[in-house]
Amino acid sequence: MIEKIRKMLKDKAGVSPIIAIILMVAITVVLAATIYVWVTGFKSGEQSENAAVTVKGEDDAIRCILTKGGDNYDPTNGYADENFAIYVNGVAVNGTEPSNWLVGQNIVLYYDTDVTSGWNIGSDSGTDQSITTPTEYAVTVEIMGTVVYDGTVIVS
Repeated sequence: MIEKIRKMLKDKAGVSPIIAIILMVAITVVLAATIYVWVTGFKSGEQSENAAVTVKGEDDAIRCILTKGGDNYDPTNGYADENFAIYVNGVAVNGTEPSNWLVGQNIVLYYDTDVTSGWNIGSDSGTDQSITTPTEYAVTVEIMGTVVYDGTVIVS
């Protein structure tokens, strides 16, 4: 019985060398193409810019200036007010103006002791002059849920 099995294994012919080479080349090409597609999927042809904000403290106010639009930014409408949030010392800034935030536009945060006692979005004319000495504030700006500015600013 063992002799029969040995004879069967010995008499078996393998795949011809030409077919074996063709199969190896085909497998290599398919594998290389798969790896190429997988690796190029990590790189995007266009690198998208992230949103960016410059923050300054001056004239009894904090000025936030949008310097780049970034992803999901409509240059004609900017960011709608529900798509950005500004915090001073960890507290959300009140107010809904402006309704859209465009590149280069100032959002002025003024400290309003008369209305709601806190930082609000408004114009220069709404600035409360109660800040008479330089004071340092922590400011955080989020756009589309991503923090684009987190730092301190001195208001004088």
